[in-house]
Amino acid sequence: MDSPLSCPAVRRIAILTGGGDCPGLNAVIRAAARDALFCGMEVLGVEDGFLGLIEGRVRLLSEADLTGLINRGGTILGSNNKANPARFAAGRNPDGSIIFKDVRQQCYENLKKHHVGAMVVIGGDGTLTIANDFHKLGIPIVGVPKTIDNDLPDTDFCPGYPSIARYLGTAMRDAAFDTVASPQIYPVKFMEVMGRDAGWVAAACTAGFREDEQDMVPLLLLPERAPASTHAALEAIQRDVDDRGYSVVVVPETMRAGDGSHVGGNEPEYVDPFGHPYYAST
Repeated sequence: MDSPLSCPAVRRIAILTGGGDCPGLNAVIRAAARDALFCGMEVLGVEDGFLGLIEGRVRLLSEADLTGLINRGGTILGSNNKANPARFAAGRNPDGSIIFKDVRQQCYENLKKHHVGAMVVIGGDGTLTIANDFHKLGIPIVGVPKTIDNDLPDTDFCPGYPSIARYLGTAMRDAAFDTVASPQIYPVKFMEVMGRDAGWVAAACTAGFREDEQDMVPLLLLPERAPASTHAALEAIQRDVDDRGYSVVVVPETMRAGDGSHVGGNEPEYVDPFGHPYYAST
């Protein structure tokens, strides 16, 4: 059978996963590796994310390695959420790109040693930020957006999103039924979900309710439709309690009010190596 792909001249690729594990990573590994093998390429799996690339920990993947991956969670290649630019870079340029020093040469040598012609990098914001810097250094990169936030433009959906949407849709339905059963005990229930700037994850909390259960759909506080103030959010919750006798509320992590202030406090608890501030819980 002829390949449906236009197979490039690259004879060996490497696949790497970074950031937090989630269902869907193994499916991406399987799809990319199988297509490459079908084109006659060799496929190297980089173990434990960029840390494995730095240390030269790679292994050849065969068809046998790719069997039975669809329903397996996590990633067969491992990951490393701590392998950030601070671990292998001296700083950043004014445009935000990473300044690589000794480790850059080490990565080049490892890629050259293993005759890697291109890399497939699967990850979220931090992982693909690093991948983009490697691309600027001349390494051909295919970036696969993993993020559960589902907030990248020009994508149908990100591979990490369907699993969190399914989970939260079910969890919120159960939480709502529990609250309806005992509103005198738990009249107000909050579920705080991930997604600092995008409401896809929060919106998924409504997906588990049937058409005849729409009166139980939770109150959504979305980043894109922030309440004017904390007081305004509390008033909305009070109205919900007055109408239904209870309120199940979905709030995004580190929720902001309409004026940009953080509900949990305006001083970040810490700032990660990519410069992202993390504020107190909503």
